Order: sequence, then structure tokens, then C-alpha cells
Amino acid sequence: MKIGVVGSISADYVLLVDDFVKPGETIKAKELKKFPGGKGANQAVTAAKLSKSKVAMIGFVGEDDDGEWIIKKLVNTGVFGVKKVSNYTGKAFIEVISSGENRIIIYSGANAELTPDKLNMELLEEADIVLLQNEIPFETTLEAARWARKRGKIVIFDPAPAQGVSIEILKYVDYITPNESEIKTLSETFFGKFESIEKAAELLIEAGARSVIAKLGENGAYFKKGLKEVRIPAVKVKAVDTTAAGDVFNGAFAAFLEKGEMEALRFAVKAAAISVTRIGAQSSIPDLEEVME
Repeated sequence: MKIGVVGSISADYVLLVDDFVKPGETIKAKELKKFPGGKGANQAVTAAKLSKSKVAMIGFVGEDDDGEWIIKKLVNTGVFGVKKVSNYTGKAFIEVISSGENRIIIYSGANAELTPDKLNMELLEEADIVLLQNEIPFETTLEAARWARKRGKIVIFDPAPAQGVSIEILKYVDYITPNESEIKTLSETFFGKFESIEKAAELLIEAGARSVIAKLGENGAYFKKGLKEVRIPAVKVKAVDTTAAGDVFNGAFAAFLEKGEMEALRFAVKAAAISVTRIGAQSSIPDLEEVME
């Protein structure tokens, strides 16, 4: 299956710290690292590496050094289609503590320029699967989902971050993939309450989504489609940075989906587990051989 992505691209500045900074506090970072990132790009690179195929991506970087650096990185990993615009490349400033937990501040930059009128969806005409997230203007993601559904493509939507998502998008989505906090936010936003992951998944499907994959970190994943409910256990690892685990999951799931949903879910859990043992976003993405082992 050919994979396409519409989404965000950023330069990730990672600060390794002993503890998260508190209001009014100044702390010293133990280390500063820079990685290419952005949920869209992370998922595109994962899909390209694990499918060993080229991936088309609609996304923007700025006309700055970070933009030039990121485009070269993407092209080298098999991701094509990214354009430059007159703005700064999107940035993410990430605090990571010793347990692997993180806090992230995002500056949209060029990602905010990707409005519906600038969508060149012809780039994804040959894609069988379209991966979407929520770090670009939501109306653009909604339009991309609508376009993909009309053409019979498989739509995988990662509602991250979960703010500003309209329930309308669910009717265009084959797989919605929130994490534990995101499914709670969506349930409270759409239905006014959150009872449990299982009930939230049921409500999301009733509202239009064809299936729900809840990414539960060290607790694996929960999958619901129709009457089918499955829990995929996590692989036990020592986490050092969870920054792109959800993106790796989505890209891996798309890369393996042609082998069946259950096989793709197990593969995605393994790929995500490997990613949290490494620092950085795209630098943490495993090769196909690593996941198969």
C-alpha cells in the first residue's frame, strides 16, 4: 500500500533536565540536542523506513536553515513533496526528564501557513492510506480527510493535540488513534463526559469513526471496531524519551496494515516500544529489521 501524509514539520530542540521547570524557576539543562520532528514528518519518516517505500507528504517548512536541513533529512529517508514558505520553520521545545516523560511547547511557524487553499492533494492521488494529525490548521486536516474519503482511501487520524477538533471529521476517519489523555479530552468535548476508554471508543464509533485505536503507552493499545474489542500488550522496555512514540505507532501501523489489522497493531506496539528507548523524534525511529527481530 502506498502512504501519504498531510501534516506538521518542525525542528525539535530537546532539553535533558533533572525535573520539569516550575513557574518562576530557572534551571540548568544537562544537554541540548536538535532533531527533525513534527507529528506529520515523524509519521511520514516512520512509514517510509518501515515500508521501505517512498512516502508523499504535504507540509511546509520555512525559508531558514532549519527548513533546508529538514528537507534534506526527509528526502534522504524517502519522504517527498515538502515545500518552503516565507516563514520560520515550525519549532518544538521539549523538556525530557530521566523517566522519559516530556513536556512540549510548539511554535507553529510555517505549519500555520498550510491552509485549505494551499492543499495540493494531487500529490496524494496514488496513496492508498492517508495519515493526518492536528498540528496544522484543523480546517486543512478536515478538508484532507474529506478529500481522501471521497476517493476511497484509508484515513488514519491522530487527534494530537486534541484541542480544536470538530466531531465532523469522524465520519471521514477509518482509524482514530488518540492516546489516553486525548481520548478523555475528545469524550468530554464531544459527549460532555468521560467514563472509560471503552465507553469513549463506543461513542466515537457511534459518532462516525469506523474504528478506534487508543494508544496506552506502557499498557499497550486498545482496539475497537464494531463488536470487536482487542487489547495489545506493551513490550517492556526502559524508556528514556517518549516524544515520538505515538507518531512511530501510527507510521508503523500504516506501513504494516496491508498484512491485516491485528498484525499491524502488534507491529506498531513493538516499533513504538523501541522508539522510547532513544532520545529524539525521528532519530528514535527503528528500522524494519529491528522491529522484526
